Amino acid sequence: MIMFFRKRKGFVLISTMLIVLMLSIIASEMSKAFFLDLRKEGYLSFDAIAFSKRIESEKFLLNFIKRELNKNPNVNKQNPIFNESLVFQFDDFSLEGSLSDHSNCFNINHLITFKGGQSKDNLKAIKYFEDLLSQYEVSYVDADQIIDQILDWMDDDDIPRNNGAENYYYSSPLHYPREYTSKRLFINKSELLAIPSINKIKNTAIWRDLCIIPMSSIFYININSLQDEDKHLLSSAISQPNLNEIALIIKETPSEGFSTIEEFLQKFNLQETDLIIPLDTSSDMFLFNGTLKYQGFSYNFKTLIKQENEFNYRILDRL
Repeated sequence: MIMFFRKRKGFVLISTMLIVLMLSIIASEMSKAFFLDLRKEGYLSFDAIAFSKRIESEKFLLNFIKRELNKNPNVNKQNPIFNESLVFQFDDFSLEGSLSDHSNCFNINHLITFKGGQSKDNLKAIKYFEDLLSQYEVSYVDADQIIDQILDWMDDDDIPRNNGAENYYYSSPLHYPREYTSKRLFINKSELLAIPSINKIKNTAIWRDLCIIPMSSIFYININSLQDEDKHLLSSAISQPNLNEIALIIKETPSEGFSTIEEFLQKFNLQETDLIIPLDTSSDMFLFNGTLKYQGFSYNFKTLIKQENEFNYRILDRL
């Protein structure tokens, strides 16, 4: 009888311990799920808050850039607004980031022009882009496909080029999503991803040198703000394939910059006939790359800003 009671007591104790263990596991999993839901809710609410904080910070940025460039209008390596980190503290959030000259990237929209609703290939821009692709060792066949398909996406007709793609390709059952070519300039760089041949370069070094200025075909290179990583852009612009020579030109450009393009050409024994695309000594296109911090959360964003005149700056795109 005593032996039976001891066995029963041991059984009850083990059962109780197992129940407590199971309840602990359930409570632990429930608490994990609870805190995960709280975290998700925090992220969702922060996402909404972050956008309003972004709008607030962008208004401040436009005034800040206008004030600083009115004091020092030179878009060169010497201007601190372009070569120093920018940190701003607001009442309940902070903003950190950097401002860069956004003219030094190839605007894909420059490949074509529209006048009176009719498109026309920009032959000089096409030659420049061909050379730029070659600089990055993109094969002639791939380069031809990339250029033809980009032009077919923008031009005003439905006739495919030799290596292009028109509506029949994008609207076929094999293409998802089914769509039509835009027959307009690009609005955003992400639109390029709809073009099949872009897959060949989107994860390569040249992707950094390509950009979209929304609904604009303007493109020029500001020689006064070039960095070493921009050497391919300059190489194709002045018909100088030797990248070591280009790196030296960029290095020997004075930090205060050149006053005129003629001064730049004379310095490096270049002729105006060597220029495939326009060069400039300033810029009116800027990219702010920033991080907004609020109550332990962070939000990364990029804002493309254009200077209309010395009194007016506006946002072209939010990336």
